Amino acid sequence: MKCRDRLLGAINRTPIDRIPVWENFWESTITNWHKQGLPSTVNYDNISEHFGLDLYNLVYVDWSLQYPAAVVEDTDEYRITVSSNKVTTKVMKNAGSTLELSDYSITCRKDWEENKERIQFNERRVNIKKEKETFDKTRDTHLQMYFMPCMGFEMFKYCMGTEGLLITVAEDPDMIRELTERLERLAIDGVEYCEGHGLSFDVAQITEDMGYSNGPFFSPAFYREYIMPSHKRWNDYLHSKGIKSMLHTCGDNRKLLSSYAEAGFDVLNPLEQKAGMDIFEIKKDYGDVFTIWGGIDVRTIASGDLAALHDEIRGKVLMAKQGGGYIFSSDHSIPDNVPLSTYQKMLEWGLRYGKY
Repeated sequence: MKCRDRLLGAINRTPIDRIPVWENFWESTITNWHKQGLPSTVNYDNISEHFGLDLYNLVYVDWSLQYPAAVVEDTDEYRITVSSNKVTTKVMKNAGSTLELSDYSITCRKDWEENKERIQFNERRVNIKKEKETFDKTRDTHLQMYFMPCMGFEMFKYCMGTEGLLITVAEDPDMIRELTERLERLAIDGVEYCEGHGLSFDVAQITEDMGYSNGPFFSPAFYREYIMPSHKRWNDYLHSKGIKSMLHTCGDNRKLLSSYAEAGFDVLNPLEQKAGMDIFEIKKDYGDVFTIWGGIDVRTIASGDLAALHDEIRGKVLMAKQGGGYIFSSDHSIPDNVPLSTYQKMLEWGLRYGKY
């Protein structure tokens, strides 16, 4: 069975041979695995193919403010750049970690007013020639996915930092609504542009990390008033074209699940277990609404306890695959403290218990 057929079968709950298997890897993980026997020819771009995972073609839309990016400092340990959001960004080279952001471009309403016109679609946001070439090669074999990284408050995190973002949620929530609506328009215009050049999509994904370890960053009422209207219009637009909608949101989102369902999301990822996103409860309560993508606890994966990992995978996969609507992966990504042999066993067990 082709990857595209298997992934669509899981999402649409039609008969497939096994659950789809997908994963995201830290680059430092791949570097470590080269020392453990992973062929040197395997890199971030082809590792999914190497492991026989279910493949998709991702059409990326630049969601930034489109300032010129520049490298400020480049050492063996780290790289400091000024991002396309005009924010200083530090990335450690030898360890997977979150970005270190500073010197923000938006710190107040005045900054937002000066920058908001930058959030609109233009042809520079998509390399359409490259995307068309890839699409033509993979249209029948790979799931075709449109990727709009942010559609809501999270983009402000990359322009003003988490603290500034949460202050804005409290003091100027209309700014969040304005940003979300502008990103909604950008995303829709991007789909129209791509389709006008011969591309078509099976799924469209947005990334909005709306939860932290103990709950959402804001109340359900805030989401419903300031963010959900754009999400619902986006999902209605996608559904009118026969495109499924995927939401990636880290952290504890349990208080928002009913609103996500009402907004019309079809696929939910990654189900962080340490944040309380219990895959058994979500499958029971929303298994007919969301395709669950993820949910294997990375803490267990990294623990070195293979017996515990085996039992977790067996229990979750045998439960979650019932009736379709499940895609196997970690609850975020594979960090660099996971041995190659552990991931190989994880994949083996996912495929074994994921057969129909």
